[in-house]
Amino acid sequence: MIQEDKATKEKVWNFFILINFIEWKYCYEGASCVVFVVDVTCYSMKMYEHEEQNRMIDSIRLFGETVRAKELSNIPVILVLNKVDKLDITLQQYPLKQLFPEYIGTGVTNAIEYISMLFLQEYPETKILVSTLTDPVLAKETTSAIVSTI
Repeated sequence: MIQEDKATKEKVWNFFILINFIEWKYCYEGASCVVFVVDVTCYSMKMYEHEEQNRMIDSIRLFGETVRAKELSNIPVILVLNKVDKLDITLQQYPLKQLFPEYIGTGVTNAIEYISMLFLQEYPETKILVSTLTDPVLAKETTSAIVSTI
């Protein structure tokens, strides 16, 4: 039986991230806008690919790497915070403070502001839209806001 140690797992994960980034990099050419969609409840989840990594932490990392790519400089960046309709229940079951001990807010509004701030630290010029893309009305409003930015 082959046993993976933590250092080996981390090296494999970092290699996977690099390969994934290189694959996407070719799609950046000619882009007129970056639309990055994040499930706001993913702070309560681990990644399928790397069970020790939190999905929100990884989303913030990936967002930062993506928007700082030289191929995407000088184009608008839109962050869609999705699934806000499920955030209240998730906050009750898994307080945001468990992942981010420095978080002192309460409720959905404070949580959205805090999550927004985490992404804005990566790229301050980001336009943030809050949505539930499964709601046809909000999805239409979000799509219209994205199109008007482009």
